[in-house]
Amino acid sequence: MDRRGRAEPRRGFVFIAIAWLFALFFGARPLAAHVIPNSATLGQLTRAASVAAVAKITAPHAMVELGDAKIRRFVVEAEIIEVLRGDIPKGPVRFVPHGHGAEAYEAGEETFIFLQPIEQNRELAGSKLASAVRFAGIDEVADRITLRPSNRGVYLEAARAYASIAAEPSETRGDALRRITLSLLTSSEPRLASFALKDLVLAGADPSADPKVTADDLPALLAVLEDPSRALSLRVGLLGELERRKLVEGAPRWVKLLKESPAAELSTVARIAGRRAYPEVTAELVRWMEGTDPQAATAAAAALGAPGNEAAVDPLGRAVWGSDAKLRWAAIQSLGRIASEPARAVLKRAASEHPDAETRRAAQTEINLLAARRAAPSESGDAATKEPITPKEPSQGGSLVRAHWKTFALLGGILIAAAGVFVFIRRRFQRGGAPR
Repeated sequence: MDRRGRAEPRRGFVFIAIAWLFALFFGARPLAAHVIPNSATLGQLTRAASVAAVAKITAPHAMVELGDAKIRRFVVEAEIIEVLRGDIPKGPVRFVPHGHGAEAYEAGEETFIFLQPIEQNRELAGSKLASAVRFAGIDEVADRITLRPSNRGVYLEAARAYASIAAEPSETRGDALRRITLSLLTSSEPRLASFALKDLVLAGADPSADPKVTADDLPALLAVLEDPSRALSLRVGLLGELERRKLVEGAPRWVKLLKESPAAELSTVARIAGRRAYPEVTAELVRWMEGTDPQAATAAAAALGAPGNEAAVDPLGRAVWGSDAKLRWAAIQSLGRIASEPARAVLKRAASEHPDAETRRAAQTEINLLAARRAAPSESGDAATKEPITPKEPSQGGSLVRAHWKTFALLGGILIAAAGVFVFIRRRFQRGGAPR
């Protein structure tokens, strides 16, 4: 048989496999290259936009034709009703929407639009679209703020206040931010309250955007914190920020929140409170873990795993030998995060003596992970216990490598795997093409 005839199809297949792997690798890159955070706040968007306005969407799927080739691209057409910030008249405007999913504006809806000149958009500046459309949106379409009769007044008041702050001199801007932040934290509109909290938390990374709340503002802030009708996530976030700013003593207030939490929502508080490893908080979480509600017990066990939380080792050890499998596994993982010698001893005993095979395997897995961490200590330390850091502006700038090192590590792994597959396929088909 002609060996060349046998080898050609295989060689073609090899090239197809290589092309597919490279498509997988390079096709993933745009996902890492886009650096617009989700759910930017009203204040962030107003500061970042060149144009902030209230508009009525007239054509959510308008189309422009580009060049002689008649390339078509969908854009949004709207009628500007009120200009909040920027040099633009009332009247019609056309812009490229920003969004990754299938979300789209609806014809007739009234909404805020936040725009930048299209030449400032990294992805669109060099495109043919830049010669036909003046603006690009900077806010995710899926996260847009739609104005309705029920919320229009409160949202407009907040947006106008944020727009006016841009005109404030730097020496008075902090006080203006403080006033609007306090006002929105107490707002009956949940989304505005969450925006204000996020701005307060992110202010630590940008002093110029710090509302500068002080002890004088505590009565208003504590009224929100102690209001059971408020969203629990808002109260938890606010307490964490007040504690960070050293405006309140954290331990007794975390215990109070834990005591007041419905069992179904305990994890919201426990996850944050447990990281502090205050003795009072640990005792309250142990009470929940040893209670009768299995969901709350598991949430409490998972929250007890703060590094070095020695007071939690014995209660977690008892949970490992309990009858609830989910509780056992949560306790095992928390012991692994505590990572002290007593915690390791509990894990070793469970790995060798526990009557349940799955529990023995889970404990041994945690022991193996601890050994691997000891052999290769992570520079991030207890990064798993820290709050996620959210970018302070909806900007596409910054260091891509620093912001997405995990993504690049993953892509590097894919490339190495691709090389290995190529070598394997090539050797296999070379053997397959040889005469028998």
